[in-house]
Amino acid sequence: MTDFKRITSKDNTLIKQISLLQTSARERKKTGTFVAEGLRLLLDCYENDVQFLSLVIADEFLNKHGNDVEKLANNASEIVVVTDAVF
Repeated sequence: MTDFKRITSKDNTLIKQISLLQTSARERKKTGTFVAEGLRLLLDCYENDVQFLSLVIADEFLNKHGNDVEKLANNASEIVVVTDAVF
């Protein structure tokens, strides 16, 4: 399995940016980015050659869907695993 960066704190800059994107249409428009949640949506993005700036997944998701994560990782600039408590 691919080696992933790990985040364990909600105070991490990336986690704060994701939270802001989830709640602010202005931020999504300004950055031209969005947050996609759920395996089905992520696989749809993958099938349509969407490139992920950051693929951020929880430990539990990785354990349950490791093969799918490997596939999604091919379209990701950065892969980050966070503890379940962070999500």
